Amino acid sequence: MKLLENIFFSSSPHKLEKWLVLIVFFSIWIGVFYITGILQAGFHLTDDHEIILFNDLLKKQSVFSLISEQVYTDMLTRFRPLYYPHRILMTYVLGVNASAWAIYFCFLGVISSFFLYHALRKIGFSFFEALLFPLFAFFGEQTAVWWRLGTAETLGMLFASLSILLATVSHQNRLYSFIFIVSTLLASLSKESFILLIPALIFWKIWVEKSLSINKIDWKVAIKLNLISIIVLIICVLAEIYVISIQTNAQSTIFNATDANSDSAFRNTILLYMINKILTFNQIHILLIVFVAILLFAISDEFPKAKNRLTHVFQELIPIFLFVLLILMPQFVLYSRTDLYERYLIPAT
Repeated sequence: MKLLENIFFSSSPHKLEKWLVLIVFFSIWIGVFYITGILQAGFHLTDDHEIILFNDLLKKQSVFSLISEQVYTDMLTRFRPLYYPHRILMTYVLGVNASAWAIYFCFLGVISSFFLYHALRKIGFSFFEALLFPLFAFFGEQTAVWWRLGTAETLGMLFASLSILLATVSHQNRLYSFIFIVSTLLASLSKESFILLIPALIFWKIWVEKSLSINKIDWKVAIKLNLISIIVLIICVLAEIYVISIQTNAQSTIFNATDANSDSAFRNTILLYMINKILTFNQIHILLIVFVAILLFAISDEFPKAKNRLTHVFQELIPIFLFVLLILMPQFVLYSRTDLYERYLIPAT
């Protein structure tokens, strides 16, 4: 409750701005869903067909019985133990009202967008930069995870964006570090791809701690301050990957390749696939354009000043590129067999 109070009801000069941004995000999400007809379209029977199935099953058995049954069955082939409890509970609440489901997923999109906006504002980005970032991240081909009304990425992205926000305030209150760990683990329990996002979230927390610290600490001190979070999350990642590799098939992904010949061929194609994705991934092009623009600006002065500027620019850009690579590379590897498109772009975008 204290976290929600600090975000929405604090007496900071940005209080009005926060509520304005919430209204803007809500208007954008609802507007997109309305203009594209999603609010009125009903079920697409692509992923969301389970809503109808579960609604019928809930007439014959209890919520907890259905949850345990679905989680057990799903764990034979997948690792997303949080997906079906959320799915079934929301079916119990919303039934087969497709418009209500669309509004609910709009709500998840609005909150996820706001968390990312607020995180960027916390670390010093301007109002428009922070406002545009979640729009670039969520709107596009990847928006399918919201309009399909039945994907695991929406819940995972909600918790991942909350973790990104919590990392920016954890240095103010160590309780937030605990909530950061919980939120990160909840994201990883939503879908396998979010397990591979955890190293990036760990790096983000360390980087933010170093950057926002009043005492101007270095990387080593920042790591020490976050050592408990790092150890706990690494242990959890290893445990989750172990469970996936031993107990599930995980759709024959990088987590579990049982065919030796197939696995060898798979490893040989990973590098080529990643190079191709790096060269064709839209966000990478944007980053390269920004990088070149910064370099041109840095050398637009006389050489001595340009050298100092370039040194400072590289010091600032290296963590950014490391963070981006920690997000993208694991996703490129994970989807090397199925390709990275539409709903699978989350959480990479």
